[in-house]
Amino acid sequence: AWRIKSFRLHFLPFDLLDDIKDLISQLLQRDPEKRPGIKQVKTHKFFENIDWENLLSKDAAPFKPILQN
Repeated sequence: AWRIKSFRLHFLPFDLLDDIKDLISQLLQRDPEKRPGIKQVKTHKFFENIDWENLLSKDAAPFKPILQN
């Protein structure tokens, strides 16, 4: 447990968007009281284009990934 509290978060050299880095950092917050709840996660800038109501409805189209070559 002490390693979790003292480990410094480093992002690998992947080209991650700042928005996702911010969200991951918030979700990995060591103090559970400081972690975002579901409302904060859903309204995070990374998810700004997600229509949560449509996504959760039964009428939403199934996910179809875009395949490249």
